[in-house]
Formats: sequence, structure tokens, C-alpha cells
Amino acid sequence: MHEIYTEFMLQKMNNIRMNKFQEDAKHLSSSLNVSGRFSFQKSAMKHVVVDIANKLSLRAEDSLLDIGCNCGDITIPLSFMCDSCTGVDGESAIERLKKRTQDLDNVSFIVGDFSELKIEEQYDCILIYSVLMYIDGYDNKRNFIKKACDLLKPGGRMLVGDVVNTSVKERYSNSEVGRKIDKEYKHQLTNLTQEDIIKSENNVTEPFDIMDDKKVCDLLLEIRNWGYESFLLPQSVELPFGYTRQDILIKRW
Repeated sequence: MHEIYTEFMLQKMNNIRMNKFQEDAKHLSSSLNVSGRFSFQKSAMKHVVVDIANKLSLRAEDSLLDIGCNCGDITIPLSFMCDSCTGVDGESAIERLKKRTQDLDNVSFIVGDFSELKIEEQYDCILIYSVLMYIDGYDNKRNFIKKACDLLKPGGRMLVGDVVNTSVKERYSNSEVGRKIDKEYKHQLTNLTQEDIIKSENNVTEPFDIMDDKKVCDLLLEIRNWGYESFLLPQSVELPFGYTRQDILIKRW
């Protein structure tokens, strides 16, 4: 009974958070805010697309599925690097993405919560970026990734990007480099305009459920037990949270 209740509550919380993202996508004027970044990280976001494309080994002939595509800050530039690109997200986010891609004939959309969708097509590349931290519970994260893995074509690649790892963050925070960078980061926060502060406080969504070294390593092993290859990759320090976040690369034979 306890397990059933826990599963029900986790799903309920996920639904509430999904609704919040949809409301953010509907009302916020800046796609950067919807994406959960601070305004001063805008320049760093430019490096994210290149980093993703390199890690996925994205090719001009590839089909790409972007799960949790949001308003398309990553989806749109990646669409110029591949043959076709499909974005998956809630209705409000997809509506904004549609408006931004009216002139792109290789971008398509799937509306809904990926964990509840039935997708038949398979893809050369799959991207799940800044999503895992908003899925409650290790089992739900694992099931989410397993479902995505099943959509990979033979030889396909998947990047589970921007994974928050508390163990990494703790080691970083306790280091001399970490303390120095953190001081600079806080200084940038103090230089925000009043408008930026209001936007940041209201719209930068904090991770709901994050993992540590053990959970990340457990997940890597589980993925391998499913028959895929999995690799833990560092992020470039040029990325918005590059010092403390990691990426998981998955390959299907």
C-alpha cells in the first residue's frame, strides 16, 4: 500500500511541475527565463549547442528527438545540423516553439508528457537536456531513460545532459577553485538589475530531485545491463553550470 501511495504522489508532483513549466512557457517573454537560466548566462548558452552536437556526433543525415525541448533555444539551432528534428514538450512550450519555427520545414512536434506518450518512430539521436533533475525518484528517472533508449535506431546516440550530481557539487564547493568561482558567481548576481532579479527569483526553476555519485553510477550500470553502452562525460566550464554538472552519453550497437 505504501509503495502504491508513494508512486501516486510522485506522479501527482510530476504533473504539478509539468503544469508549472507550461504556465512559464505561456507567460514569460524571454525564452532564456523559461529555460531556467539567469540573464547573465545568455552568452554561455551559445556554447551548449556546440557541446551537444559534438557529444552526439550529430550528422546532416540524422533524425533528432529532443525530449523536453522547451521553447526551442537548443532545438532550433540543432535543427540546422540534422535532417529532421522533433521536439517533445507540453502544449504551451510547443506553441511557442511552433511560432519560432514557422519557416523551418524539418522541425516537427509531439505534445505531451513523454512518460505517458506512445511513440513508434525510432531516431538516430535523442537529446534529454536539463530534464532528469525535474523527474522525482530514481525509479522514475530510470524508466524515463529506458523508454527513450528503446527509441534509438541501431547505431543511435543519446545524450542525457546537464545532470546535477550533489557529490560533484560538494567536491567543487570545497575546493579552492570552487570557492573562487562561487565568489565571482555571487558578484554577478549582485550586478543584476532589479528587473533581472525579479525574473530570476520567479522563473529560474531549481532542480527538484538530484542525484549523487552512487545513483549516477548505478544508472550507468543499469543502462549497460539493458544492452547499451553508457559513458559519464564532463561539461565544459564554458557552459552555464559546467563546473558542477555532467552528461551521460548512451550508444546503441
